[in-house]
Amino acid sequence: MTVTWTKTSGCTLMTEVGTTKKLGDIGYIYKDGSRWTSVYMCEDGTEMDSSYSSKEKAKKSVVSELAEEFELGRTE
Repeated sequence: MTVTWTKTSGCTLMTEVGTTKKLGDIGYIYKDGSRWTSVYMCEDGTEMDSSYSSKEKAKKSVVSELAEEFELGRTE
């Protein structure tokens, strides 16, 4: 499943939202000082966040969480 990242215009935190055609928004990343935070939005509405040293690692975290949801059968 392809995740498309879209920058949020005018945001001082450099936020980017991850979206898929099938599920819509699945998570987002933002810069907090020198670190990047990833936030994965679970199907039940909870959000899981983690901090990373790079934007690429933060994006990978969101995609990995999505893959785990599929493996566990939580996302159809």
